Amino acid sequence: MIAYRPDIDGLRALAVSLVVLFHGKFGIFTGGFIGVDIFFVISGYLIASIILSEIKTGTFSIAAFYERRIRRILPALVAVITAVMVAGALIFTLPRDFERIGASARAALAFYSNFYFARQTGYFGPASETQPLLHTWSLGVEEQFYIFAPLVMIALINPAGRWKWPIMIGAFGLSLALSVKGVAFTDRGTFYWPHTRAFELLTGVTLAMAPAGIWIGRRFQEMVGAAGLALVLAAAFWFTSETPFPGFAALIPCLGAALVIGAGGQTLVSRALAAGPLVKLGKISYSLYLWHWPVFVFAGELLGQNLHVWQRAGLVILALMLSIMSYLFVEQPFRSNSPPLTRRSIFTAAAVATAVCGLAAQAIVTSRGWPDRLPPEVAAFAKRTPTEADIENLCAKGKFNIGIRVGNCEIGAANAAEATFLLWGDSHARSIATYISDAAAAKGIKGYYVARSGCAPLYGFYDRPGQGRQKCQDTIDRVKKLLASKPSIKQVIVVARWVLYARPPVSDLDARMTAAQVMPEASDDNLIFKNQLQITVKDVTSGGRNVALFGPVPEPSIDLPKAMILAKLKHEAAEFPVNYSSFQKQQRNVLDALAETAKIPNVQLLYPHEIFCNGQTCATSGNDQAFYVDSNHLSPAGVERLSRLVDHAFNFKAASPASLSTDPDNPTAARTGH
Repeated sequence: MIAYRPDIDGLRALAVSLVVLFHGKFGIFTGGFIGVDIFFVISGYLIASIILSEIKTGTFSIAAFYERRIRRILPALVAVITAVMVAGALIFTLPRDFERIGASARAALAFYSNFYFARQTGYFGPASETQPLLHTWSLGVEEQFYIFAPLVMIALINPAGRWKWPIMIGAFGLSLALSVKGVAFTDRGTFYWPHTRAFELLTGVTLAMAPAGIWIGRRFQEMVGAAGLALVLAAAFWFTSETPFPGFAALIPCLGAALVIGAGGQTLVSRALAAGPLVKLGKISYSLYLWHWPVFVFAGELLGQNLHVWQRAGLVILALMLSIMSYLFVEQPFRSNSPPLTRRSIFTAAAVATAVCGLAAQAIVTSRGWPDRLPPEVAAFAKRTPTEADIENLCAKGKFNIGIRVGNCEIGAANAAEATFLLWGDSHARSIATYISDAAAAKGIKGYYVARSGCAPLYGFYDRPGQGRQKCQDTIDRVKKLLASKPSIKQVIVVARWVLYARPPVSDLDARMTAAQVMPEASDDNLIFKNQLQITVKDVTSGGRNVALFGPVPEPSIDLPKAMILAKLKHEAAEFPVNYSSFQKQQRNVLDALAETAKIPNVQLLYPHEIFCNGQTCATSGNDQAFYVDSNHLSPAGVERLSRLVDHAFNFKAASPASLSTDPDNPTAARTGH
């Protein structure tokens, strides 16, 4: 075994402190998320050092290796997952959110939560504040690394080990290259994939494999240690949530951690890290990492996200108390083998605990979030209220892949001779896609569906190279190719959350979505939007095609099903109408741009707000049904109200302008421009 180094526990303390302060939103370390990267380097270094030491002394055993991993990781993890499921049943009223707890618990127990959360990212992915097990993604990366680490170490220590450095450098370089590429193309999964994080663990492995005494002279060691700490703190202070990460940026904290460790345990930095309080915090760092995030998530659910600094400080203290108890009564008994347990009993206990906890998680998923834990009338409402867009079976590709990984998705009547229309848009097009498909099938026609969440259906918004929006440009290219190769397409229906592209962001979600968008330079965002909308429509209508543009829907700006359930639990009125004047103010730029676009020949404007609004308020629910699945996407009940608009979209003829209704409660809401 390798000698114990208290300064490494101190480095753990620094890492977990950065993470906790970042998640607690204290504003001290805007790049505190790099604490996870420090953990990766430490893990790679310690595991590789232990394995190499045991291989050299002939005491290495794969069974013993995995026994240590079980003792170290599983007891506290099972305890936290169990607590999260119990708390989730009591606190999370929306079955969808509780169902996600079950799914993420199942993933965490099987150590694939990084893959699970990678699939949850994007526009329709749940907010991190509702995912109490989100932080377990890093355990998934580590455990996947540990599957291969012993085998790789054995191979590298053999006589053929003269190739160990080319192999290590090659693996490091490949992982880093994949990470850089993923960041450049804004692949959000890059944050979670094991192959795009492997270079961080390999940094520690490389350090463990380096020859002893690599640093010459005490003064040089001091400089190395100080430089390492400076790199870690620089990343923690200067990085933000907008920093492209991991990629090249992750090299800074990883190199910093490696320099601190590599400088040895006698430098000034190492002696500072070996201070008693830091060592004690480092020893409970694993439990603190596990407990802190669920504490923040459940507190946010109960008290709201805008907590006072003293409330957040209190949550940190609560997480520390839970961590100390977890360390003393869960971690330590298993790690110290008190009472003594045989290896067989450890593996058996691990299998039983995982199975029991996993069955509970599966029951949550199977019951769709266990709505029957709510009062009968609230449970009935929850069961019949969808909380995701109704596209489960569309193109048979799953709810998160529609219009993203599908080639050319055909909708409508499958037996129709040829496609005559195209539905194009973003996530709002996704919300209406199933209804459009059913309406087309009823008319005996078929078309194509092309959409990507968060991507404007506008030419020129994402076509500049090297800006990380290639996926949106790919969607535009698919549309152009379809229109060029399918002359039978005479009708293009465009649905989008236009407000996302017509003005600067006004919410956190908008900010995340617009931060990566690439627009031509101009000082007036609305002018950009208006110009690109008209350029796009003029191109699409060339050749005699008609374009039906769906206008904006009133946005409740709250998670409507959740708000209605909470109101019903409190026996309050479950109605949350949108003020009509607020809607007009929010959508002013959009409505102006659409009105200008209406002057282009062969363009039809369809206004959903004329159906939902009465001049004073805009309805978000009716007949005890929510018209939205979240804060802005229509539910099937909401889409159903747009049946007349869909009919006009299919029946519009440029030579025969549609009549207009002035009855706001039953309008055709059609507008034509010639």
